[in-house]
Amino acid sequence: MIPRNILLLRRQTWVCCSIIFGVWSILSIIIQKPILILSFLIGGLFSFLILNQLINSQSMIINTRNNSKFFVSFVARLALYGLPVTLTFLL
Repeated sequence: MIPRNILLLRRQTWVCCSIIFGVWSILSIIIQKPILILSFLIGGLFSFLILNQLINSQSMIINTRNNSKFFVSFVARLALYGLPVTLTFLL
């Protein structure tokens, strides 16, 4: 179970990222470079996923007081860091 203040933090982060994406999209359309929208989507999406995974793993460690799962969550987060770089090179 994730505490309410963490859910509020997640919601506020989502709203802030949505506003920034809207402004970034409008600027990208004005300067006629749609590739910037894709770049921001990949970066923003994976940053949100990494933050979400960090919040979930840290709250799980605090709630269960089980530090043995730290390494697994760290490796998963490391894979999430590498995924957008790989996608960028493939696209």
